[in-house]
Amino acid sequence: MRTFSKGRMATAIARLLTLAFVSSTWLTGIAALPAGAQIVTRTATTQSVAVVPFDNLSDLRPETFGGEASDAIAVELRDRLFLDVLPKADITIQMRELGFTPPLSGVELVRVAAELEIVLLVTGQVRAARILDSREGRYAEVVLAVRLFDRLARDAVNGALVTGQGPASADASDEVLLRKALEQAAFQAIEEMRSRPTITAMVLWAQADKVFLNVGTRGGMRPGMKLVAIRGGERIAVVNVTDADAIGAYADVGEGASLRTGDHLRAIYELPRTGRSRAARVVEETGKRFDKLLIAAAVLFGMSGFASRARLLDETNIAFPRLAVSNMSNAAEMAYSIFPYDVWTGAVLITWEPFS
Repeated sequence: MRTFSKGRMATAIARLLTLAFVSSTWLTGIAALPAGAQIVTRTATTQSVAVVPFDNLSDLRPETFGGEASDAIAVELRDRLFLDVLPKADITIQMRELGFTPPLSGVELVRVAAELEIVLLVTGQVRAARILDSREGRYAEVVLAVRLFDRLARDAVNGALVTGQGPASADASDEVLLRKALEQAAFQAIEEMRSRPTITAMVLWAQADKVFLNVGTRGGMRPGMKLVAIRGGERIAVVNVTDADAIGAYADVGEGASLRTGDHLRAIYELPRTGRSRAARVVEETGKRFDKLLIAAAVLFGMSGFASRARLLDETNIAFPRLAVSNMSNAAEMAYSIFPYDVWTGAVLITWEPFS
């Protein structure tokens, strides 16, 4: 008869127990998954978003330029914000199955987002696209209106209206000029949306149609703003801010159900009437480096009597001839990312005043 030592017997028992545990865990996990389910893993810093083809209001390539604009926005979201942008083919197929064509209404946007199982959609318009002349040569200008649509709020919670201009050229084709202007407009739009804080708030107390919110002017709240109240993943009311101080705000329930303490709200974004333009970067790289050194010196040492030729500086600030500047870092504010879920990026806005 074969005999086992105590060491061998202990090893055999340990292996049996390990095998039984692993098998039980594996079978339990399989049973918990629905039929046909796929396991999808995402990092904690990504947020899925879909970019719907833009509506083209310009006379330029009516059938395709709206799609080119949405593609440019998708590139910026993916490459600069590192977001999980859904493939264009998935969105196109889903819209075809639903029978939707741009521009989509709010109800249609909610339906598309629900079918794609996401919360955020980016939609927009090409307001204008044209070729212009200058002393340096021909250049293109593209006006983009971009909106970040929240399926739960059933409205836009961020956006931008920008005018992008490409560099002037004496021999570049219209195609190249328009592509450069479109890329610049997409860059500006995402930069503006990222730098604008997405305002969220909570009801501290409610009485009849009056509510008090926990966010005030320090958090960007202003009288006249509208917010959407969300409870249980559904939009239930719209409130209008009537008064705000540094730490809180009063609002009236304009439509929908009565609110209660603990309800969450998101601010509705409204596009401005006109877009901001950013001139093309046409100076050489050495010139731009020199400009940055001059500005850094002014910030550090408070230089006054700083005369400068007219030139384009970073962050869209222009220094004009014979403008003396000092106290350049006299104000700073913090801004956060456009996406209130996983991506939070700090940014500092520095402003200055002329000194004479």
